[in-house]
Amino acid sequence: MNKQKKIIEAEIKIQLPFANAKIANSICSATAPENQETPDGVIAKSNLQDSIIYFTVISKAPFWDLVATTDDFFEKVAISMKTVKSLK
Repeated sequence: MNKQKKIIEAEIKIQLPFANAKIANSICSATAPENQETPDGVIAKSNLQDSIIYFTVISKAPFWDLVATTDDFFEKVAISMKTVKSLK
């Protein structure tokens, strides 16, 4: 069976609102490395506006590379939120 990876073109846009701008800034800073460490053909970027993080993934890569990049971002957000909560 041929396991050739099919390239797809896709874009995911996610808006994550937080309780305040300070928390959003902390989370955005903590997840910034995810924007640099992406598979070939995948671009990830985060923008912060007030208390909302806007995360975009643009992919011209296999589907699972897109899923893995998005999953990594959410994993880092969850870890960062636990850290923020533990500091309160």
